Amino acid sequence: MTVSEGRIATERELFIRSFLGAEPAARVAAALAAVIEDVDVRPGDVLFRAGEPASDVYFVVNGAVELSREGEEPWRLGGQSIVGIIDCSLQRACSRTVVAIEPGHVLRLSFADYMDVMEEHPDAALRLVVWGAAQNRDLAARVGAPLLFFGAENPSDPTLSEERLDWDDPIQRLIALRAVPALSRAPIQALASLGRVAQVRRVAEGEHLLSMSARPAVLYVLVEGSVRLRAPGLDVRIGPARILGDLAALGSEPCLYDFVAETDAVTLTLLREDLYDVVEDHFGLVRSLFARISEQRERLLAAAHGTPPSE
Repeated sequence: MTVSEGRIATERELFIRSFLGAEPAARVAAALAAVIEDVDVRPGDVLFRAGEPASDVYFVVNGAVELSREGEEPWRLGGQSIVGIIDCSLQRACSRTVVAIEPGHVLRLSFADYMDVMEEHPDAALRLVVWGAAQNRDLAARVGAPLLFFGAENPSDPTLSEERLDWDDPIQRLIALRAVPALSRAPIQALASLGRVAQVRRVAEGEHLLSMSARPAVLYVLVEGSVRLRAPGLDVRIGPARILGDLAALGSEPCLYDFVAETDAVTLTLLREDLYDVVEDHFGLVRSLFARISEQRERLLAAAHGTPPSE
């Protein structure tokens, strides 16, 4: 292997680790490396323009790029940054124009190729979901915007169902799961499968559903009642159609918050193993989870930069 080939191999490994958030399995790394393209850029080179269809993701190996949108201060990103992933995940046009402002080297990956690789390796895809959610949770804590992470934009006035529903009814479970932002884009078949394996948990007012420092490795989907999210300096109400602890709860990291039932409440509990099984049969579920993480990331990045998120 020449020096140049060794450098390229190292850059691609950095890119793949940035995408997967951990040491990737050899088969996954090889599949991604095969579809990555190397691009040298000069100042003024445009990676993509606002309004164009989003199709590619770029990893800035070295150099710097500027992300601009009309009416806002531009964002500057340096080496080891990824651009384009949010728009691609949300299947929308590019929300910002990205221009190189220094000579550098980027790696380009077609999002369609990326999804093809992930569909062939659903275990890696779900690990990436957990890692991405944990990154968002940590960013939310750093920028002081935990409610953006949980999606509790109106936490003090949730819409609660006054009717006690039959949670043994598969249709009611499907409707409840479809209302959850992280699951709203998933195919009906995936939601039906999740509803069949979900376990109903009923809790009384004042009971802890999740405690700070717990490592649950399950998803608690609140479908009835309300819960208080508590931490030092934080005490807000969470209503139905939310995942307590969000997708990061599937990981091994400790929970950062306490969740205490404010009223009698009901959750649909999804075990990590059951979620993996459904993902293997319905990859559209992963696409929905990716989109949710991208929505969160955009809100958090906007908060970090002091600008409003795109619509």
